[in-house]
Amino acid sequence: MIALIRFEIRKTLSQNKCLLGLGCVILINVVFILGFIIKKSEPGHISRMLGEKLLKELFNVCVYVASIVSPCAYILFPVLICIIVSYVFAGEYEIGTLRLTMVRPVSRLKILIAKWVAVAFYGAIMVGALFVSSLAISWLMAGRTGDLIIIGDVFALPFKFVVLPDGIDTYGRIILTYFLSWLSLTAVASMAFLFSVATRNLALSAIISTTVYLSCHVVTQIPFLSGIHPFLPTRYIPFWRYAMLEKIPWEKSLFPDMLWTAVFALAFMGLAAVFYERRDF
Repeated sequence: MIALIRFEIRKTLSQNKCLLGLGCVILINVVFILGFIIKKSEPGHISRMLGEKLLKELFNVCVYVASIVSPCAYILFPVLICIIVSYVFAGEYEIGTLRLTMVRPVSRLKILIAKWVAVAFYGAIMVGALFVSSLAISWLMAGRTGDLIIIGDVFALPFKFVVLPDGIDTYGRIILTYFLSWLSLTAVASMAFLFSVATRNLALSAIISTTVYLSCHVVTQIPFLSGIHPFLPTRYIPFWRYAMLEKIPWEKSLFPDMLWTAVFALAFMGLAAVFYERRDF
């Protein structure tokens, strides 16, 4: 099993498509740099919300590194994970390499788990690359650390802003946010595997998985449709954002959302395993 996992990781990382993650990390940093520069020269409503004193503290390493994870964890990385999953399963089915793997004396379930682990490893690389690059770039750009000013709109949280003082605890919050965002990506990968196994078509798998995720994400942002929110995986998947609250609600929100995310992920992988075992490949 370990040899199979190593094989799948090497095969996944050797694909040129995996460079999409690196390109995404570079692009989002460029956009954030430009956004920070423009907002610093024209603060607009931010100055009215924070005041002059906090506004001077806004543009620092902690704020940059913490804020950049939000668009990546909500949209960019989940879409990339869906695409990569489509390549490592449906794509291999189309070109025939999946059949070569299946002739080996290993079960289909082990093959599926190995591919899931490989995609999870790729997700960890993307999250790690984002953390390291944003830390280095913001340090060169801002040149200092400072208080972590969390603007609620950035993380879709119900408050205007929260200030966490500069210190080890604040850096721990940021690292925890990145780690939890990686865990949430593994759940998205589970959903993508279900559609990849069910369709066995690269393009169709990528389109369906990204469409389902984005549609569910949009619906969870509409209060009028709150009745269906508890039944959508995207209601629970962004549990990483709770690390940005002034007091982390471990038992009230974070752990329950993590548990429901795990339930959805296991259900997706369970269905994928059933389809994989029963269908003729």
